[in-house]
Amino acid sequence: MKKLYTILVLMVAFSQAHAALHIITVSDNQFTPATLNAECGDTVKWVWESGNHTTWSNSIPTGASPWVESINSIDTTYSYQVNEAGTYNYLCYFHLMMTGSIIVTCPTEIASQSDNFSSLVYPNPFENNLTIETPDATLISIYTITGEKIKTIILTEGQTKTQINTRDMAPGIYLCAIHKKGVLVGRRKLLKH
Repeated sequence: MKKLYTILVLMVAFSQAHAALHIITVSDNQFTPATLNAECGDTVKWVWESGNHTTWSNSIPTGASPWVESINSIDTTYSYQVNEAGTYNYLCYFHLMMTGSIIVTCPTEIASQSDNFSSLVYPNPFENNLTIETPDATLISIYTITGEKIKTIILTEGQTKTQINTRDMAPGIYLCAIHKKGVLVGRRKLLKH
């Protein structure tokens, strides 16, 4: 469960902060660029310029969803979000020599994280109020277990303690992310009775 929690928090933090849109044009029997580098959470969009083509996944990372989509004067775009690390190879069904690759990496490190950074989150489990004590943090976010952000608390400079009213939160498991100047420095799993 701890590994799943870490993965979820990192996915949420990085997908919201760094998600990008990459365009691949489809024309003259080629995908441009033919090789694309992306990060987990980015969206790849194929855009038609000429001809009658498809984008068809023929080799993708485990856990990724396959696709087969037309790219022509009627279906001019197709978008796909890359969420698994690895190489996504695709081709045009009508022109088998027309191929492309998307190389996806998922950031796993937390930039500039301090090993000495500590915070207290209590009580846990909680009911109607939650207290967070943390040195030098600038932002606290609370997410559902599915990654939906439900609360954002911006801390003032020098504020080391905050109390959060949680009456509007349904019983269940939540994730708390603690940031300092845009860097994830702490995370906690929370349980509301």
